[in-house]
Amino acid sequence: MALAIFAGICVAALALAARNVRQAALSATDIEATYLLEEGLERARLARDTAWYAPPAGDTVGRFTRAYAVEEIDADLVRVTATVAWSEVGSPRSRSLRTIIGRP
Repeated sequence: MALAIFAGICVAALALAARNVRQAALSATDIEATYLLEEGLERARLARDTAWYAPPAGDTVGRFTRAYAVEEIDADLVRVTATVAWSEVGSPRSRSLRTIIGRP
């Protein structure tokens, strides 16, 4: 009886540990995706400062694919959306970040 209880506790502890490891990996991936989004918006600002306005070309960084969309709001403002997409455990995931940039 005591052995069965001990085995049950061990199985539960291992299942919890496996879940925590998976969550930590997902969190690290989300953080990396957020950094890539912030970098992408900074690249858009640099494009504005150098030769207004062609958005940066999309690119691939490791397992992440980054793309940009630009919408003109008015003659002086554009909305830039950076999107990062990747596959996590066989399912597609993506994050987007948007900002408004003024023309110089």
